[in-house]
Amino acid sequence: MFKAITPKQFLVFFAAITLFVAASLYAIKIDAPYIHFLPIILIGGYIAVKDFSLLFYFIIAALPLSFEFSVGGSSLSMPTEPLMITLLGVSIVLLIQNRLQQNAEWKHLLVLLILAHIALLCLNMVLSPNHVLSFKYLLTKLWYYAAFVFIPILILKQEGIYKKLFWLIFIPLMLSVCYTVARHALKSFGFDEINIAARPFYANHVIYACALGLLLPFVVMAIGWYKQKPFVLFILVGSILLLLFAIITSYTRTTWLSLVAAIGALVVFRSAYLKHALLIALICTIGFCYYLVDQNRYMKYAPDFQRTVFNHENFSKHMSATMQMKDVSGMERVYRWVAAVNLIQHNFWLGTGTNTFYPTYKIYANPAFITNVSDNPEHASTHNYFLLTFCEQGVFGFLLFSGMYLYALLRCHFIYRMSRIKQDKHIITACYLSLVVFLVHLVLGDMVEVDKNGGVFLLCIAIVISLDTKTKNAISQGN
Repeated sequence: MFKAITPKQFLVFFAAITLFVAASLYAIKIDAPYIHFLPIILIGGYIAVKDFSLLFYFIIAALPLSFEFSVGGSSLSMPTEPLMITLLGVSIVLLIQNRLQQNAEWKHLLVLLILAHIALLCLNMVLSPNHVLSFKYLLTKLWYYAAFVFIPILILKQEGIYKKLFWLIFIPLMLSVCYTVARHALKSFGFDEINIAARPFYANHVIYACALGLLLPFVVMAIGWYKQKPFVLFILVGSILLLLFAIITSYTRTTWLSLVAAIGALVVFRSAYLKHALLIALICTIGFCYYLVDQNRYMKYAPDFQRTVFNHENFSKHMSATMQMKDVSGMERVYRWVAAVNLIQHNFWLGTGTNTFYPTYKIYANPAFITNVSDNPEHASTHNYFLLTFCEQGVFGFLLFSGMYLYALLRCHFIYRMSRIKQDKHIITACYLSLVVFLVHLVLGDMVEVDKNGGVFLLCIAIVISLDTKTKNAISQGN
């Protein structure tokens, strides 16, 4: 499946690892964290010149094993984000050389929506009350789009690429899961121990469970590739069981809900009623929101400040509090959602500027929904990415992102129905389920800028673009 590694390539890889370790030790000794980036930039630049697809492969393999690194009050995912920055440079060079624009995928509506979003972010940065924060956000989006959409739509044309990408991410994923489960087992799988067990590869249990939920459909899909290989099939089935166990013991309610939603969404996906189901879901969502806002009905669910609790030592009590609407995390979500809706009413068209929700939202909050964690020392956001987009980027940003997501789901259905290639049907089904899983997480969270979660999401978008273009070309040629 992979080409044999030559002695020269092995020596280059060994030298790269040695350089990275040496630079890191020296950076720690002289307290100069930026030196950590030097070997990555040098190695990334060298690889990019030789073959930028190798750099992309390295990012995919590094995703499950990346870790947060603090730099000047901010944090970067290492080594993935420095490599994304390198691929952003590659994308700029390809744009100048007119190599990106020559591809049919570049004219796809999803790419045009992304380009429109980038243009809106540029305008948003100019109008933002905090240009520095908004500029940082713009740069982050640029290197995410470059690394997981613009570069992949070139690479995904290669023969056998999907199997290669699967194994590149599957092996490190299972290593990280085995590591986390083993550490969690030493603590008897305690509810309050999962965050510690997941580190350093996952900052918290939500990111951990979301990453597993996003990739689980692809592991299930891979079974179809290896039905005639009992040993590989055994490994895949065992891995699925381990992933499900890890998700259960992550105690992440959002991921549990997302997998249930994915099962229901799969039934609809294989029917002819996906558009109808999406329309009904949209109408119900709008209707429910209107019902809560009309005559301030949402005030009936205002929490008691003294009674909202977080049972960090007992998950059954935690679930009981959730059902009784006394769970502090659930009520804090409502507190921020109410603040977000009030903020939107005053900043409808262009929002408050990217990266400005935290310093802005509290003046729009309703004191009736305050909880004992509403001081928000972690600077956490809305816990709803769609509301966050509306707050910071206005109605146009909200419509662009929501439109991109909805259109991606519809194109998955089109590819599944129209493609005559069985492997493509399996891949696009896995993409669709992964998008559904992430959709639930975005309604209850905001993790698009987390490399392990947002990177997989954008890669799914790139796969949709690639397979959609391939399917339309096959139809036009009568194949």
